[in-house]
Amino acid sequence: MNERGNVTLYGLFLLIVVSLISLHFIKLRVEETADNQKLQKILLCAKESNGVIKSFYDEISRSNKFLKALTVTEYTTITIPIYGIIASKSAAQAKKVIKSIQLTQLFSHLNKLRALAAKNCYLSLNAYKTPYRLSLPTGFKRNQYDEAMLRGEQWQYANMSEENTIRNQIKTTPSWSIKSSIVRKGWRF
Repeated sequence: MNERGNVTLYGLFLLIVVSLISLHFIKLRVEETADNQKLQKILLCAKESNGVIKSFYDEISRSNKFLKALTVTEYTTITIPIYGIIASKSAAQAKKVIKSIQLTQLFSHLNKLRALAAKNCYLSLNAYKTPYRLSLPTGFKRNQYDEAMLRGEQWQYANMSEENTIRNQIKTTPSWSIKSSIVRKGWRF
């Protein structure tokens, strides 16, 4: 009878040990799943913010081409007597409209970034600087063709969460490209 009680006791002990080990692995899986969900959320935030910045870059660069063409038209039509004066004034008015559209696009872009932050997609302050150089009264710094000037060839910003930071590195020349990488756990950038 005593041997049978020992076997039952050993069996119960073995069952408890296996149950504890199983519970430990289940707990690890639950934590891993939670970490993966947090990582997935920040990756989606990075994808969305990269898309917002890319569409802003495309809109401004498209309107920059029109501004350059209008500036060239404005200077070349001066040599034609009557037509040149009319074309030059029309080009100047069109440039003014395009510049105001660009300023509206800038405010819209900043509002989209603010909306991302409201959805708990936290961005570093560099994201709000935009790929273009800004000046206070006019919105954009402009070159000799009245185009909005790029900030530089490379530019970076970060998407941040409590546990992960994603660094987004943007190259604007010779063509637009974004390279994103997970830096480390934590808020530091």
